[in-house]
Amino acid sequence: MAGLALQRDSFAYKANLSGRCKKARVFRLGLSISGGVAGLALQRDSFACKANLSDRCKKAQAFLLGLSISGGVAGLALQRDSFADKANLSDRCKKARVFRLGLSISGGAAGLALQRDSFACKANLSDRCKKAQAFLLGLSISGGVAGLALQ
Repeated sequence: MAGLALQRDSFAYKANLSGRCKKARVFRLGLSISGGVAGLALQRDSFACKANLSDRCKKAQAFLLGLSISGGVAGLALQRDSFADKANLSDRCKKARVFRLGLSISGGAAGLALQRDSFACKANLSDRCKKAQAFLLGLSISGGVAGLALQ
């Protein structure tokens, strides 16, 4: 069956964030379903919003999403990386540093990890680059079944 938890994050509000972003940061949502079905967790990243980012980027950074399915099915996690940018790199170098890609194959199955470089982006990058850097993606497949992590 399902278990749902909607909790307040006591470290949510920041004086320099918009009211909408503050409200979004107030809660942490978790949904889990046992019996080899699905587990969903939508949690707030307390270090997500930065005052120098646009409201749109702040909102994107306000959450981390995790979905896991047991019983040899799939797992999905979408998480924010709270440490982003460097100011002294060229845009091309910055973008190259945004992601770190690793591919591993074991047991005849494949595992893919596309991860964010936690030292990637600072406030002098465009909103588009900031948003791109807000996430790191990981995909792993084991036992001939798939597990997906978007972090």
